Amino acid sequence: MAGTLWEAGPVLADYVTNPACPLHSFRRMRVHADSDGNVVLPAHPPTTVVELGSGVGLASMAAAFLGCRVFGTDGALSSVELLKENFGRYDGEFNEGAKPKGLLLEWGDSEAVRELIERELEGCFPDVVMASDVVYAHSAREELT
Repeated sequence: MAGTLWEAGPVLADYVTNPACPLHSFRRMRVHADSDGNVVLPAHPPTTVVELGSGVGLASMAAAFLGCRVFGTDGALSSVELLKENFGRYDGEFNEGAKPKGLLLEWGDSEAVRELIERELEGCFPDVVMASDVVYAHSAREELT
């Protein structure tokens, strides 16, 4: 349902941004201050993240604020429109090159996945695929494989 912030969204956003996050892909994206108080950005390429069932995009935005290259996806066009709107509200807050994109992606549509990889990810697989509150029925699990 478009416009709903499901319970696990804030949990995933907190996990991604927590300094104790065990996933190196997120920890390496930490922006920090040097001894003079100047902001120091990571010196390596950004982590590429694809979020499935992004909804309002909270977890995607959390990853983007870290400096990750984020592709928030959803299978409902109304959710993708809301996702893009939410990303746009914070457009000036994201690091250059880390502005998240909202994309329509139907689970089980292998051609759409192929297009995502070829067009948006430039032929590479993402470093991280994340999702929260996306499986409500056992039948949906097959579409995620």
